Amino acid sequence: MVASRENMMFVPFVIENDRKNTGFAAWRDAGNYYSIAGANFSLLRGGYGYIKGLRVEWSIGNAAVVLTANVCNFLGIDETGQIVKKTSLSDADWEDNIWLFAVLYDGTIAQVCKWNRPFNVPTTIARGLNSDLGPIIRSVDGIVLSKLAARQLASAGATALDDSGLVTAVPAVPGGVVWNQYYVNAAGKWVRAAQNVNLLNQFNNAGVPQALTANYYGIYRLYVGKETLNAADPQYYAVMNTDEFDALADAMSAVDDDLPAAATNELLALGVAHIGYVIFVETGGGDITLIGNVKNCIGNQVRQQLQINRNAEISAARDHIYRNFLTEGPEVIVAGTWLPRVDATMPYNGVFDNSTADADHDDCTCRIYIPSSGLWQLTLNAPIGPNGGILKLYLDGVQIGAPAGYDLYAAGADPLAAIVVPSHAVAAGAHELRFYVDGQNMASAGFWVLLSGLYYRRIP
Repeated sequence: MVASRENMMFVPFVIENDRKNTGFAAWRDAGNYYSIAGANFSLLRGGYGYIKGLRVEWSIGNAAVVLTANVCNFLGIDETGQIVKKTSLSDADWEDNIWLFAVLYDGTIAQVCKWNRPFNVPTTIARGLNSDLGPIIRSVDGIVLSKLAARQLASAGATALDDSGLVTAVPAVPGGVVWNQYYVNAAGKWVRAAQNVNLLNQFNNAGVPQALTANYYGIYRLYVGKETLNAADPQYYAVMNTDEFDALADAMSAVDDDLPAAATNELLALGVAHIGYVIFVETGGGDITLIGNVKNCIGNQVRQQLQINRNAEISAARDHIYRNFLTEGPEVIVAGTWLPRVDATMPYNGVFDNSTADADHDDCTCRIYIPSSGLWQLTLNAPIGPNGGILKLYLDGVQIGAPAGYDLYAAGADPLAAIVVPSHAVAAGAHELRFYVDGQNMASAGFWVLLSGLYYRRIP
């Protein structure tokens, strides 16, 4: 039998009964995404997304936006395709604009991070997670920091930062993390003191950075944030403490009691996740030495986010279930050889796929919870291309959809292709949906299956 194409739709994958679903889809053009000259922010690439389910496009040539100093500037696209700026986001702003970047401008330096949440994450859930939880580290162990040199830290254990559906890959940095070192000035505004792999020998003395007293101890609270897009690496932040200590025991007690200065207001609004602390001592001549082991924060909020996500789905949307393969943890995705992969050519800036193994008969499983028994229809985002394999679907071990599977081969790539499985009876409760690679089209160069999201909706 020939794998089916009857139920493959080569149209954007949109959650059809969430009429307020808004977000980013894809970039166009090439090169840098933006430029900044003084306070002027210019968008350098076009793209498209969706506002309340309607496609909106923008082009190169949008007028430059003047950044507001000492706040977090949110930059996005409105329904006319024009760039818009806000310094805070209301519920209506989440639904009415496609947000692309957040920029903390201290009057001199612009700190940029991506803010382009994918449209296939329901807006209500993304907004709730952003408000209630904020960014989290996907791995349970968090980011493991260790002393590298007198003023430097290395990180181990590649992971990802998930900010309510917007994912940033966080690779290990064995050669030394570059820190954006911030303090709060006398006016209560965040200012960047340095961007360097070497931490400064300073504490924040009433809004003014000051060198540590000889043989005194200082503390930095450490964070990781999203990438800028112009550069692929995540941004790291070190917050300068407002006290120095004459005894190591006092500094350690402050850390144990979670007292060091923390990101707030416009710095916190960028979307940063706390990853640890480091204590250092002034050793004479203005030099410092990091003390012992860094105190790391584990990523134990992963399950908390998972629970919030499930509660939102079950209480607010009992007629549909959504899974984002780029953000789910091992509690939901039994991955095998499949891995999430950042890819700016894809509509959601990445895919979850088997391209590394590229093997026939490979599989992965997604755990889902169906809130009510009845007929349910499955829509699956499954990009097609010249390396595509044949995908078969199994629910609790029983095949669903086309018996011959779905042929994901095409001479030209289409990242927005979707599979629609006709309605079928599903009982309320926990289930496992298996994705199984079963052969390839004769013209295909591989066995790839690329996934980013699935949407199960109840048929009335």
